[in-house]
Amino acid sequence: MGDRCAVRITVKNQDVQKILDLLGEEPECTYEDEGTTELEFTECNYAWDKELKALAARPDCPPFLGHHNEGGEYGPELFAKDGGLVLYVNCDWDGDPVVSYQDGKPSARDMELVERYFSLKDEFENYVGRVEG
Repeated sequence: MGDRCAVRITVKNQDVQKILDLLGEEPECTYEDEGTTELEFTECNYAWDKELKALAARPDCPPFLGHHNEGGEYGPELFAKDGGLVLYVNCDWDGDPVVSYQDGKPSARDMELVERYFSLKDEFENYVGRVEG
């Protein structure tokens, strides 16, 4: 067993089958939006940390964004493919990034992670062909 939670991965509509083939899993639910599909997987062991890292490391893996809810040993997080890695950012229950404070100041490391996440999110939106602004 392990610590399980739900994981949602957002991909460009045209990349859905490629991601599913690379993961070797079928989602419980899918949600289509303008240019993207969100794939919902439930009962993901340790928020699929190993699986997401292996997915991102594949040279043929397209860009993706996502989030997972809390588990017994960790809180909710946003994530994004960052080259061959996965960038994780702590978030609140509504999916908004969270920055910790140290000595009354925002954590510089958390700020860097949040800024990088939003940069990757912008890159993803451009890849999808959907520019927010």
